[in-house]
Amino acid sequence: MMRLFVNILILIIIGQAVRIKDGDSFLMQSKGVRYEIRLYGIDAPEYKQPGGKNALNALIKLIKNKTIKVEKKGTDRYRRLIGKVYVDGTYINLEMIKRGQAHWYKKYAKKDKDLQSAEAEAQKAKRGIWSKPGVIKPSEWRKKKHNKK
Repeated sequence: MMRLFVNILILIIIGQAVRIKDGDSFLMQSKGVRYEIRLYGIDAPEYKQPGGKNALNALIKLIKNKTIKVEKKGTDRYRRLIGKVYVDGTYINLEMIKRGQAHWYKKYAKKDKDLQSAEAEAQKAKRGIWSKPGVIKPSEWRKKKHNKK
C-alpha cells in the first residue's frame, strides 16, 4: 500500500500597515521585515480612476493602526505577497467588496464564491463603485491607459 503525504505550508504574517498604497495593496512591517501585500481576489479602482480615492480611504479605515494578519496565497509578478487579510477576525478582502470598494477578481479567485456573492450583493444595493452607471473594471481601465501611450 502506497501512502501519499502532502505537506501544506501556510504562511501567516502578523504586523502593522506602514503605508496604504491604494485600495488593494499596502506595505506592512512584521518583526523588522517589510512586506508589500496585494489583497487576494479583489481588484480596487486605480487611484486616478473613478472610485480610486474612495477605495484607498476605505482600506485605510479598515487596517490603519490595527494588527493585521495576512495568510499568504502566493506571489505576483511584481514580487508582492498576495494574501487574505484579517483584522480582529474580519476578512478585509471580502469587506472591501461588500462595501462596493473593489471588484471580485474572478481571473485569480474563480473558486471564491464568497467574494462573488459579495460583489453581486454590493451591485444590487448600489454601494460604492456600483452607485453610478458605467463602472469600468480596473483591469480594463489599466489596459486603456497603457494603450494611450
